[in-house]
Amino acid sequence: MKPLKIYRMPDIFSTTGLKSSTIYKLVRNKEFPPPIKLTSRSSGWLSHDIERWLESRLTDQPVLKSAETEHLAVAESPTLVADGVSVARSGRPQKIGRAK
Repeated sequence: MKPLKIYRMPDIFSTTGLKSSTIYKLVRNKEFPPPIKLTSRSSGWLSHDIERWLESRLTDQPVLKSAETEHLAVAESPTLVADGVSVARSGRPQKIGRAK
């Protein structure tokens, strides 16, 4: 059994990449483990609760098979390019034209 560790908010930030407003919103919606009270003025999260939450997030994500990723390329800008269609960070597909 792993040793028990308490994560404080900065640990949660670095572990999940989420900010406090998102974390507390997820807790309120019962989508993230609730913190435990450590003292009257501090709280934290049990490490195994956070690790289980992260594992559950990974299993919920679709995984591309290697054959599906062969034709993907990352452009210099934060845009994903696949089969002549680019998907910008906005999530909207855009046709890629040839430079004239």
